[in-house]
Amino acid sequence: MDANTESLGAKLETPLMMMSDRSISFSRDHASHTSIWPSTSPVRKWSYTADSVPNMNHVYGPNERIPQEWWKRKLFYSDLIAMSGSDWSITINPVLNVSGGSELGEEQRLLWQNLRGVRVNGYITDEFRFETSLYENQVVLPTYLDEYVDDRRVMFGQGIAKPFREGWDNRWASGNIQYTPNEHFSFSLGQGKFFYGEGYRSLLLSDNALNYPYFRIETTFGPFKYINLWTQMYDVRGSVNLNPGNRRKWISTHYLSWNVTDKWNLSFYEAVVFRSDTLNGGLDVSYFNPVIFYRPIEDQVDSRLGNALLGMNTSYKLGKGHRVYGQFILDEFNLDALTNGGGSWLNKFGWQLGYGYDANITDEDRLSWIAEWNQVRPFTYTHRDVLTNYGHYYQPIAHPLGTDFQEFILRGNWYHNRWTTTVHLSLANRGLPEVINGSYSGEGSDMWVSYNSRLGNEGFDIADDPSTQIINMRGRVAYTFNPKWQMDLFLELGYRSGASYPFVFDPSVGLMETNSLWISGGLQTTIFRTYTDI
Repeated sequence: MDANTESLGAKLETPLMMMSDRSISFSRDHASHTSIWPSTSPVRKWSYTADSVPNMNHVYGPNERIPQEWWKRKLFYSDLIAMSGSDWSITINPVLNVSGGSELGEEQRLLWQNLRGVRVNGYITDEFRFETSLYENQVVLPTYLDEYVDDRRVMFGQGIAKPFREGWDNRWASGNIQYTPNEHFSFSLGQGKFFYGEGYRSLLLSDNALNYPYFRIETTFGPFKYINLWTQMYDVRGSVNLNPGNRRKWISTHYLSWNVTDKWNLSFYEAVVFRSDTLNGGLDVSYFNPVIFYRPIEDQVDSRLGNALLGMNTSYKLGKGHRVYGQFILDEFNLDALTNGGGSWLNKFGWQLGYGYDANITDEDRLSWIAEWNQVRPFTYTHRDVLTNYGHYYQPIAHPLGTDFQEFILRGNWYHNRWTTTVHLSLANRGLPEVINGSYSGEGSDMWVSYNSRLGNEGFDIADDPSTQIINMRGRVAYTFNPKWQMDLFLELGYRSGASYPFVFDPSVGLMETNSLWISGGLQTTIFRTYTDI
């Protein structure tokens, strides 16, 4: 068979590795550390059977052939620039999110986005991999998202936002270098973000906020995978600005994934947030120990300086593409306060429960969907010192709603060759901060307020009044015209109702709400997720 006309079904041998709805678990029916994203172990060293990995014909049809014309291959099938030798390779691809649309209903406005960027990927021998990317963005958003950015001056999932005409301008970058000396160890250094979990959301660590500097060690042995992650994060609020310079903090985490059986995975997580700028007394190296529990360390170095969290993730593969999964996050806990039923502020925890399905229903069609419940009690992720809360760049680094909420998500995707259809529904009840006698009170609903500002010790339940119900619905159709670029042509219809940003209830003016209905379409590179269902 001629190289220019060979079937594409035989060319795509490794699963795609990106955090989008096209992300593919390396095993549907067997435990395989699928709660860790991204996994930096070399794909070529993994073994898997054909029936355990999704059929890639949902991207390339079984009879699709690479065309002979070079411009067709370049535009629809191959990397924009690709160079390689016997033991090295570099690829360069464009990033474009160019779209237009209109907000309908009460708030009518033209919507548009003009994002440009570039991605460079490569490797040198079997040991070294590298990646870098740069993005520049101007955008006019639906009303509720515009209110969010206007309140925080931060683009969701991205960086500092500056006013630009009737919208916003922002830019950000990412990059990493990875060294994998053998099948047991992988070391990476860079600017990026991570996700621990099997569902749409994560209560442990998610990709919701901006990229951050990190150093990461991934260790694989037997049924275990162990992740050490050290990161530097920032609080960019003007009220704590060092003038000039943003306040810094460090987060040190451990994540142990254990394939208990062939189908059951159990993972354990711990994290500690501690301050590090010149007003905080310097950097405490005690938290950089890769194999130690953080709670005893807190006692040794004075627990007031750190904010420690514990968590657990589990999943069970039921077979034939079905799975159940869950998470539990513990910030603080008091058994006596829990059993007396008084709603003590001390019981700061949350949990997730989900059911998922992913299967090739025909040779050319793949269907996946999830049903997921998340809930987090008031004050979870907060701390007495706001700088050491569980946030980065004025955004939560776990669930995008932060704290004090209940949420149900139903999300489905159908893939047929290059076509993708997505439907999404999320319903959330979220508690609101309020103005009491003219003063702002976080009352466990605002991560950027110290938990010492509370007016009492009991009576705190999830999404108590004042609260808001948030409804998000999406319908989207996309055509992937170049899988190598991961670039889609799309059309989307969206709806959101709920409290306006900033989330706050003032009895003198009542609850301000925003209803947004919009339609948009254009060109989009789907290499990362941004959570707009907030």
